[in-house]
Amino acid sequence: MVNKRPTKKQHRAEHLAYWEAMPSLKKGIHLFPGHKLRCEWIVPRVIGDCLDCGCQDGTFTNEIAKAGHKAVGIDILPFNIKQAKRNYPDCQFFVMDIEEMDFKDESFDTVVMTETLEHLINPKIGLKEAQRVLKKGGRFLCSVPNGYDPQPTHYNTFDYKGLTEIVGTYFEIEDIEGDLGSFRVVARKA
Repeated sequence: MVNKRPTKKQHRAEHLAYWEAMPSLKKGIHLFPGHKLRCEWIVPRVIGDCLDCGCQDGTFTNEIAKAGHKAVGIDILPFNIKQAKRNYPDCQFFVMDIEEMDFKDESFDTVVMTETLEHLINPKIGLKEAQRVLKKGGRFLCSVPNGYDPQPTHYNTFDYKGLTEIVGTYFEIEDIEGDLGSFRVVARKA
């Protein structure tokens, strides 16, 4: 379900205003509710080289790298990438729009989008790009808020059926689980 469709310029401006106002990010501390649980869910499911889409301050990217994977993080906001590079100088981070990724086809074994899909102007384009950069047989890991979340930078809302349909268009879903806070999907590229 689409809530609104900002222009790319509005998209960046809304995200910048929201994230710059977050005191936890200004301190270099990523303290969102459920953060640790999502990280514990993601890291053991990563295979091979990993792209972390919407990496924010780089916490997940770093945890993936600490588990022995090559991990690359991208985010639309220079502010977040600057923070990520400062927090985790041994990881690679790039300012990049998920809907227009500058990676070759089939570059990664795993693509992660945790709490990211709802922020995209057009999630179908983001998923198509994730599919493009993922190797055949590669793993796609995704989590989204379970239903309505009033955050101003959430342009899309997903329920179980909607998430299954949109992800299933681009990937073969292997597992989907949820709780009162979020849905989590493990899928692969056929």
